Amino acid sequence: MTPRAAPMSPDERRAAIVAAATPLLLAKGPELTTRDIAAAAGVAEGTIFKVFESKDAVVAAIIENLVDPADTCRELASLEPAGLEDACRSVLVVLQRRIREITAVFTVLRVPPPVPDEDAHARHRELHEERNERLLDALTAVIAPWQHRLRLPARTVASLLRSMAFATSHPMLSDGALTEPEDLTAVLLHGLLQPAVPDAPASRPDTPAEEARC
Repeated sequence: MTPRAAPMSPDERRAAIVAAATPLLLAKGPELTTRDIAAAAGVAEGTIFKVFESKDAVVAAIIENLVDPADTCRELASLEPAGLEDACRSVLVVLQRRIREITAVFTVLRVPPPVPDEDAHARHRELHEERNERLLDALTAVIAPWQHRLRLPARTVASLLRSMAFATSHPMLSDGALTEPEDLTAVLLHGLLQPAVPDAPASRPDTPAEEARC
């Protein structure tokens, strides 16, 4: 028998169910059942339907939770980096994980593109911009203590970190050549050049066969 669920407010119960169901959705995709969700959340199936109308409503709440940056902003606010390098690396770790989770959910669900609707598109764009601003505020707050070391405003660096995380995590953009947060941080803060190395080629190809071809 499923143990009686601990008392929670409806909002707390919804959040707990969403948290428990998210990894299951990533693993099972459309095959996820309310029985699976109940087992993961440690509640009876009936408890799910007290706070959600259907399984589809749970899935919609998972997607909404992933694309809303509130949890990510809280995680960023909890960071205690030891220095600028650690701040950038930690930010990239958080952002890359979030991007991979979002793209994984949409991939396993095979979510089709929405039917174009001018009003809905305008509302979506407004919400997207508001969420981006919240995320950028949280990123900037992590980087800002080291503004004195930066050539660019901390907010610009935060935006660049977000772009780097997206480009190196999205399966349609990343080729896997550069994904590690440590390497990305080194390139961002120190560039591509080795320090104190002469600006001359080390060697040239001996034959045309050794040259790169497009």
